[in-house]
Amino acid sequence: MRATVPKTLTLVLAIVLILLLVGGGLLWWRVQDNRPARDAQRQAAADLKSLQAQVRASSAEASRKDPMLADLDEQLKALDAGVVEQAAGTQPQATPDLTGLAASYDDSAARLLELSRSEHVDAQGAASLTSMAVAHWLTARQLTGRLVQVGQPGSGESRALAELTGVPAVGPLTEDGTCPAGDRDAKASAARLAAGWEEAVWSEQVLRARAGITGASERAVERADAAQTGHEAQLTQLRESYGTDCGTLPAPQAGYRLEETEPGAFVTAQGRELAGIGYAMLREQLEADADRDAAWTRFAVRTLAVETALQASADLDIPALPGTAG
Repeated sequence: MRATVPKTLTLVLAIVLILLLVGGGLLWWRVQDNRPARDAQRQAAADLKSLQAQVRASSAEASRKDPMLADLDEQLKALDAGVVEQAAGTQPQATPDLTGLAASYDDSAARLLELSRSEHVDAQGAASLTSMAVAHWLTARQLTGRLVQVGQPGSGESRALAELTGVPAVGPLTEDGTCPAGDRDAKASAARLAAGWEEAVWSEQVLRARAGITGASERAVERADAAQTGHEAQLTQLRESYGTDCGTLPAPQAGYRLEETEPGAFVTAQGRELAGIGYAMLREQLEADADRDAAWTRFAVRTLAVETALQASADLDIPALPGTAG
């Protein structure tokens, strides 16, 4: 009887040891199997932490620093918490001025875009990294006073955005004969985006005319002007991709059915909606055949950037993850 207890205990311990080894092996396999994806997140987290250090050390006023730091915190929360904890940023060697800080944001945007294109990053992760890159690119323009130019066709920032996204300011997006037809109720529909731009342009024209009669503020009219300029440029580009049989455009009268509203508030709401469609398109295209729809993927990024810029130029607040809110 005395020998039974040690033997039983030994057997139990052996079974527990085997289970631990098997469990540890499975955990090791999963970590190893997913290491490239975690490495991409770790690089992104390190980049964001480095930017945090740059912002804290910069000569920017607190009123500018606080929103930027809050945005970077929000972006870090979008990454895996364990990876973020392991990642280490770099400390600046000097005190960055606004120009230097803008350059750091530009560099970060380029790195995040590169990470988003990694084959090891899933569609959700790629869309989030791209969204962060757009936010950083726009923040750089905000720091140097060039944000308002992003939505203006022919401007230097419009050309820079074209280089960033790979889409020319005006030019075909898809092969000849392709039409952005489809379900306009679908969250990520190209047809819905086209209809949204058409309605935005017509509505902004109506709002501008109405503002002249109702005496809206000069700032509100300026916002409507800037938004219409940007939307018309986007619409010109989109029309280049229309086929001859595209019959999905909304009626011009859509703008006249608007309820009485302040132009600035309408532009903000419309911009958020269109940015949301751009982000949804980006995710859907990344989940689909990226090679087949690469043009629409790039165009979704451009939409996200322009709409976010139009919003941000009005309230001087660039969302940390543009297109995901509202």
